[in-house]
Amino acid sequence: MRHTEEDFEGHTRVVFSLVPCPNEKYVLSISMDRTMCVWNIAENQCLARYGMLGGFAYDAKMIDAQNLVLACGDGMIRVLTNQNRSLNLKRHVWKGLSKKRILSLSVHPIDSSKVACGTNDGYVSVYVA
Repeated sequence: MRHTEEDFEGHTRVVFSLVPCPNEKYVLSISMDRTMCVWNIAENQCLARYGMLGGFAYDAKMIDAQNLVLACGDGMIRVLTNQNRSLNLKRHVWKGLSKKRILSLSVHPIDSSKVACGTNDGYVSVYVA
């Protein structure tokens, strides 16, 4: 198996997370530049760029083909929905204390209403949306 390297240009700062989309044709990237990009893997190009809500988003997971959950630095877990190629805020799952940053998250593989997250102060919590 031959290894090849492809660079995708689009972010201006460190990339925190890469999220594969369910169709396996696209990847989402989340960066310290406070943007999220949708990448076409086959074409090596950025298809869309979105500004983030509430500052930095550190992690993201696809709930299903239409919904994305974000771990945000302002202590919020946000669910975004894809409507006509535009990401819109669907709901806040959890509104945390202002001093906590949610750095990582995971969605239950069977019951997507359950979301676990890890914070900058060492806590792991599970929330039901």
